[in-house]
Amino acid sequence: MPTSTEKKTNIGIDYTKFNIVVSLLFASIFNARIWYVYFQHNSVIDISSFFQAIFFLFFLFSIFLFVFSIFGFRWLHKLVLVVCLLISAPAMYFSVNYGTLYDFTMIQNVLGTDSQESQELMSNQLLLMIIGLGFIPSIIVLRLKVEYPSIFEASYKNVLTAFFAILIGLFSVFPFYNEFNSFVRSNNVILRYSLLPISPLRVLFKSVSPFLNKKPVEKILLDKNASITDANIGPFTRPLALVVIIGETARDKSFRLQDEGLRSQEETLLNRHNLFYFSNFWSCGTSTLQSVPCMFSIFPRAEYDPIMNWKFENVAELIQRVGYSTSWTNNNSSCKDVCKNLESKPIIKKDAIQFVQDEQFYDEALVYDLAKRIRKKDQDQVIFLHQIGSHGPAYFRRSPDSYKILQPVCESIDFVNCERSEIRNAYNNTILYTKTVIGKAIEQLKEINNQYATLLIYVSDHGESTGEKGLYLHGTPYYIAPDEQTHIPAMFWMNEHYINDRGIDKSCLSAKLENRFSHDNFSHTLIGILDIKTSHYKKALDILASCRRS
Repeated sequence: MPTSTEKKTNIGIDYTKFNIVVSLLFASIFNARIWYVYFQHNSVIDISSFFQAIFFLFFLFSIFLFVFSIFGFRWLHKLVLVVCLLISAPAMYFSVNYGTLYDFTMIQNVLGTDSQESQELMSNQLLLMIIGLGFIPSIIVLRLKVEYPSIFEASYKNVLTAFFAILIGLFSVFPFYNEFNSFVRSNNVILRYSLLPISPLRVLFKSVSPFLNKKPVEKILLDKNASITDANIGPFTRPLALVVIIGETARDKSFRLQDEGLRSQEETLLNRHNLFYFSNFWSCGTSTLQSVPCMFSIFPRAEYDPIMNWKFENVAELIQRVGYSTSWTNNNSSCKDVCKNLESKPIIKKDAIQFVQDEQFYDEALVYDLAKRIRKKDQDQVIFLHQIGSHGPAYFRRSPDSYKILQPVCESIDFVNCERSEIRNAYNNTILYTKTVIGKAIEQLKEINNQYATLLIYVSDHGESTGEKGLYLHGTPYYIAPDEQTHIPAMFWMNEHYINDRGIDKSCLSAKLENRFSHDNFSHTLIGILDIKTSHYKKALDILASCRRS
């Protein structure tokens, strides 16, 4: 007769029963975002709607039971469950707090996140969720005694369980087929990219391969015979200084004072003489990783693929290769490999100490010595400045206190701790500060007005959501992304020497300000501005082409 001690050591749970418990947890708890969407469209107001919700739970349960039964083998089962728990815990945090959808672009962003961005995303709530729903359940799973049969018996049981899961799914859908069909069809994308852990795992599998296969190869040149045309050394009386500011996370809605809290603010930038603001400009993507390489590619968004970023020379590299003095200064976490082969001009902390806060630079550090930098070279030059701009969720860190005009503001990266109006105020303050930075850049260019023909271009990489339609931040799949994430600010400012030397028709350019443009126009406009002769130049995509002297 076995002792009490022996009975305790023999206590365990059958792996199929364990699958049932785990599947219920994933169907009910880890997919809180799915339930949030469900209850937005389906109210529980009577017995019928109550049972509809219960049957929807069974439907979700059947999906997880089917998936977990496939991996129901000793040594494999627990490993799969631990991976699912560790991925689902942080994914659930971002899904619930920011409405994050896990598509190919979002997983690329995760893989491309650097230490600085990671630190800004870490919060007490995120850590608690990772520990409470990730690490602790994983330890329980690993230590729990689960009874597994032989591989042959397990195969047989797994097939039966999977078949049983399919039956549950079918029977749970049947009584409310019309309701479920309508709900799934109208929310297809959100549901497909929110289901944890299936959505991130599925896309991660597709995303990892290109990153693993990425090899340092010599880039294919856009045009080996590309050169600066003879016109560039003809009628121009001064060297050209082109400054290109790559904005971060700025949206047109806020930039043009259309957002709440901004209407009362006096416009100090867009009314400037010789400034041309394009009010119908659209991004290539909804994230920096997607948009910045795409906008510097000569390929349009419809043809662009991320692999082109390291396979083909980008337009910034082309500009440098044909002979322009070209530099890139980053105040962003990364240029996403676009500036890899360019001359880097880092911000020197001891020279810009007045713009340092929490070991980060405010964007004024990019432009405070712009005139001095340009004067060092008496030649045509192109300067790229990459902002930290309005990068979230730490909006409150993007501008000095003196520029936090809209109050109260959210001073937390956990948006659940803030009112939506506070989040929007914090974001809009960053926009006001960005406009100040651009204005100061223009003032710096005015200091060298007699020595250079100057042109400043500002264009953001993508926009941002601040609670519209329940979405926050950016990175939503492009084809369902709201305008807040894709409608972006873009502008030109030029001095009279540039206008006269290049024969710019200002009335012609003013007539284009409401025309639809996008990042597709960016590279070809740069090529046209710099008089680069290349077979890849498309005049139809050059915004200035028809307004410039032939």
